Amino acid sequence: MNINEMSQKDCCIPGGQNQPVAEDVERAVLGALLVDEIALGYVVEKLREEYFYLNEHRVIFRAVKALDDDCKPVDILTVV
Repeated sequence: MNINEMSQKDCCIPGGQNQPVAEDVERAVLGALLVDEIALGYVVEKLREEYFYLNEHRVIFRAVKALDDDCKPVDILTVV
């Protein structure tokens, strides 16, 4: 992948720097949050919605965070 291809999928972070995008990693993190309570407890307070590149992933994370904040179960059925 050359720099031009990479920049098309980069995400701008505060300070004007570009952050590489890893959609597959985002999916893996969200999947782990849906199936593993330990993972959920560990990362839900460390991640922020804006860390996700895809808006769809932001929406899913927002739902996960809201459920967790309300002490409700987080799984595929409650998020969807």
